[in-house]
Formats: sequence, structure tokens, C-alpha cells
Amino acid sequence: MSFRKSLNGAVARWGLVIEKSTPEVLQTKSRLDLDFDFLVRHEIYRNNGEFCFIQIGANDGKSREDDLGEYIKEFSAIGIMVEPQFDVFSQLQDNFSAHPEISLINKAVHRDKKEVSLYRFDPEILQERKDLPLWATTNGIASFSRQHVVDHARKLGLGTDVVQSQSVECVSIDEILDQSSRTPDLLKIDAEGYDFEILDALNLNQFRPAIIRFENLHMSTGEYEKIIQKLIGAGYRFLANRMDTTAYLRA
Repeated sequence: MSFRKSLNGAVARWGLVIEKSTPEVLQTKSRLDLDFDFLVRHEIYRNNGEFCFIQIGANDGKSREDDLGEYIKEFSAIGIMVEPQFDVFSQLQDNFSAHPEISLINKAVHRDKKEVSLYRFDPEILQERKDLPLWATTNGIASFSRQHVVDHARKLGLGTDVVQSQSVECVSIDEILDQSSRTPDLLKIDAEGYDFEILDALNLNQFRPAIIRFENLHMSTGEYEKIIQKLIGAGYRFLANRMDTTAYLRA
């Protein structure tokens, strides 16, 4: 058995296949260059320009490479953006005030709780530092886990005094989906360590978005494998890197 066949056997359980390409094919660039943007635009094209989405952990809606503002402005988008941090939510409102078709929800998504402590960096302390990455200055690591935020603070050379908490209201993923006018084309999740719980609670028999993008960086191996197997069973394929996984339904 060839090495490639052996490797394919190892990755088959995740729905992945390793294919051999000739140098001529690679040089002509005739292979599809699949990425998140390609999949979203392909789905919009299949829907004749319509786009419906739900984004959980939207932050300010414009500071991440894979934020959805470009699609919202370019297409007839309808959607729901969820962000629990009070001050960041205010920025989100300002950024999308011209799009009343986008519903903004100032809550966190939790499996069963109606209120929870959310940990994040103190914005006033952040203003004293001019050398921090964008994800830090926009408080993109807000989490239900205090240790998660402490770990990020230490990586940036910040003390634990930078960590503060907010008490935030919560809704379930089912409650969010019930507010959508239809099953979303895209479900995008960035919940800083809580992505597994949201996806584990997602009823794919009732709601099956064409594309699901989530952060896998903070999942354990067991959690990631459980979610991948769940999505495979529902007919999804995958694009993945160290940080994020994009699941998409077979055409």
C-alpha cells in the first residue's frame, strides 16, 4: 500500500481526502481554490444573491479578517449578530446602524444559563498600551473562562489586574435560530472556548446551515472529533487550519 493510500485511510474518518495533482494542473491553476470567501460567495450565488446569516461573537463586526461586513454591504443580507460585551456592542451598533435588516443582540449564547460572568480585558488598561494586537485592543478574547483570559494576558505581558468581569444575559442557540426568518446560509461562531458547547447543542435535524464556521483552536482533541463526526453525519465537508474550521454541505 502506498503512503498516500495509508494517509487517506487515517484521515478518512474526518471526511478528508488527499489527492495527487500533476505539476501541469498546479501551474495552470485550474483547480478550485476553496476558502471561506469562496464558499460564502458560492452559496450567495446559488441563492440568487440572497444571504442570511447568524454570527455569534460578532465583536464590533469589522475588525476580523473573516467578518461579514463586506457581504452585508454587497448583497441583500439579512441576519443576526450576537455580542455580549456592552461597550463593544455599542460599537457594533454604530458600525451597522445603516443596516436595519441586521438584528443585533446584546447577549451571550449559553447552553442552559440565563446569566453568566464574562471575563475580558479592562479597556482602560488596554488604552495605556500601544503595542497590542488588534484582537486584544478590541477585546476579542472575552470568555466564560477567567483562566482563558488570564492566559492571553500573560502571553501579552499583562498582569492579572487587566482581567475584569461583566454579568451578561444569555440565550440558547435554539432561541437565536428561532429569531431567524429562515435557516441561515451561514452560522459563524467565535465564542472563545465555548464553540464546542454551542455546536454540541445545535439540532442539525431542525437547522442545517449550508456553511458553519467555528473556532477549533480551544477545543480538546475529543471535543473536536465529536463535532467533526456530528457534522460528517449531517453531510458536511471541511476546510480547516490551526484556528478555524469551515464545514460546508455537499452540493
